[in-house]
Amino acid sequence: MLLNSDVLFAPRFVKDMLVPQRESVLLIDDVKPLAEEDMKVMVDVEGRITAIADILADHPIYSLSTQGLPWIEIDTHEDLACAAEIAQKIDKMEV
Repeated sequence: MLLNSDVLFAPRFVKDMLVPQRESVLLIDDVKPLAEEDMKVMVDVEGRITAIADILADHPIYSLSTQGLPWIEIDTHEDLACAAEIAQKIDKMEV
């Protein structure tokens, strides 16, 4: 499991990733609109990511939806301010 240190996310994501549905998965947000600088992927009808990097031809990676659960990548001061609100939402979910 690879986790970026600048991403705040709901703990349920980890539980969902640990369910052995596929050999490898990449968590994708297919609910909220993405900004220009956000990483984008192409996904087929089975959920297999078809476009992201040359590695996909040799090692298939499948998508796992965020299902609208709270998360944020923290790159700016504005992101950090939003992260405080998202952390509160996450805390409420875990109660």
